[in-house]
Amino acid sequence: MLQVEPVQTVATSYGEETNVRNGVCGDVTGCMPFALWRDLATTPLSSGDCIHFKNAIVSKTTDGQPKLSGNQKTTVEVCFVFGLFKSYIS
Repeated sequence: MLQVEPVQTVATSYGEETNVRNGVCGDVTGCMPFALWRDLATTPLSSGDCIHFKNAIVSKTTDGQPKLSGNQKTTVEVCFVFGLFKSYIS
């Protein structure tokens, strides 16, 4: 996790309020912005964490660039926190 912004409450295109958290994730091959919506937005994340996204989707930013997004099937697991490896089995 390269950058994690605070959770924000926003209005959806359907006029409902929901939570969203934006940031940038990446590895040695590159980086990509992400958006985590609703319950996923409150997942405890910090810059420097190693994150495993499962069943995420790739959408586009407002300027047409790829962006990782979560939906109802997406799970987020922190598998490495500030130098401490967490037990992780996929």
